[in-house]
Amino acid sequence: MIRLPQIFGNKMVLQGGTPVRIWGEATGEQVSVSIQGESICAPVKEGRFEALLPALKFSGSETLTVTGDETLVFHDVAVGEVWLAAGQSNMEFQMYFDRDFDGEPLGVQDIRYFGVPEIGCEEALERFDYSDWGFWRKNDSRENLKYFTAVGYYFARIIAGQTGHVVGVINCSWGGTASLPWIDPAYIRDTPGVLWIEEYEKAIAGASEDELRDEYLGNLMSARGKQFDDPGSCGLLFGMSHQKQMEMMSHMPPMPAGSHPPYQGAPGRLFESMVNRVAPYTVQGVLWYQGESDSMHPELYGFMLTGLIRCWRGLWREELPFYLVQLPSFGQWLMADGHAYPEIRQQQEQVADVMEKTFLVSTMDCGMLWDIHPKRKKPVGERLALMALKETYGCDVLAGSPRPVEVSSESGKIAIRFSDAEGGLVWKEELAGQDAVSLCIDGCSADDFWWEVSGEELVIASADLKPGSKAQVKLAARGYDPVNIFNQAGFTLRPFTVNVKI
Repeated sequence: MIRLPQIFGNKMVLQGGTPVRIWGEATGEQVSVSIQGESICAPVKEGRFEALLPALKFSGSETLTVTGDETLVFHDVAVGEVWLAAGQSNMEFQMYFDRDFDGEPLGVQDIRYFGVPEIGCEEALERFDYSDWGFWRKNDSRENLKYFTAVGYYFARIIAGQTGHVVGVINCSWGGTASLPWIDPAYIRDTPGVLWIEEYEKAIAGASEDELRDEYLGNLMSARGKQFDDPGSCGLLFGMSHQKQMEMMSHMPPMPAGSHPPYQGAPGRLFESMVNRVAPYTVQGVLWYQGESDSMHPELYGFMLTGLIRCWRGLWREELPFYLVQLPSFGQWLMADGHAYPEIRQQQEQVADVMEKTFLVSTMDCGMLWDIHPKRKKPVGERLALMALKETYGCDVLAGSPRPVEVSSESGKIAIRFSDAEGGLVWKEELAGQDAVSLCIDGCSADDFWWEVSGEELVIASADLKPGSKAQVKLAARGYDPVNIFNQAGFTLRPFTVNVKI
């Protein structure tokens, strides 16, 4: 008997140019793994084996053979670039709902996709229909393409075009999930993030694990395998006016007294039931788009995100690059609002600035006032791809969300110079919503001021900026604060606060 994890299958993509792990369960004494004329033998210990293939040559179609007391053969195996896309609904958000889906050409590049089944426990695979998930798809038909994570697909399209390699995207996401279930609790118990664990344990006090699991398995809402068959969910993801959302909420029954929090939201739940299903499959890095559901404790998000990155790097046994999507502008959607987003964005920045091989992409132009799910994921995916081309692939490209690096002032004027602004900043007036730039002078909000971009600088001027005064300039300080200032590569400025004495 030989049994490999579900991630290994026909049409899969193996990472090229670096050693590749193949692992699973087996009987017998050893297992042989063969591809591209190379064969590696691995001993079977306590019913498990792990083989480490040498760096493979990039290729469009190979055959992988795994032999022990039986033989498994996988066909149409590509050797290319593999990326893990993870998070909550905005990473899960499928191409089917993306505004550019119908016009997207098929098969221009070879891009492949593996959707990890959204399960809270193994029993869900038997209770619910997950036949649409857990295998590799190609972008060769509209039917296949609709399942792809939109952010991951647009990312892959750029990477495939620049490298000439097949790109595989593994999607490990679940809408509406906070960071807590994606992390082994051991990584946050000794941090202030333990508050999330304590609150969950208090909320389920008196209920056994068996009761909670049975409650989850008995709820048809737990079935996540046929998402396109749910007209209500599809309607929300395609987009619904604020008025219709209010009408929907007015007809929603109140939550029953004594209800438990979602089973999938338990500490480490999805780390065990989903992440462990694909780790340590060899990947180039992780694309992480999450944070909306951490709004209850935004001040803790830095601890949670740091714990998650350390946890996943430990599981993969390497310092995986993490590319983070900063939460975009957002006002209100159903019962959610963006009041905590400025704090979460700041926490995301701090983690990216401190942790090695962790990068942040700002998307302050991509949000929507009345929808938590922006319908155009192309800018998000393309910015992530440019960052990866620069930081992981070593390409000489302009990539990065500009941030303040130098401030100068004189009577009547403040000039803020930005990083990643080669060739000058661009102000796109047609994208203006609320004015995201604000000025405070000596503790009072300034209404009479103007600003402009000049080369790599943002210049703010006011007659009230007099010698000796203290000023504070903010960009995108509110939940919904669309930014319309870009660098030449199309990245918006990061939200920031700058204090200056004139």
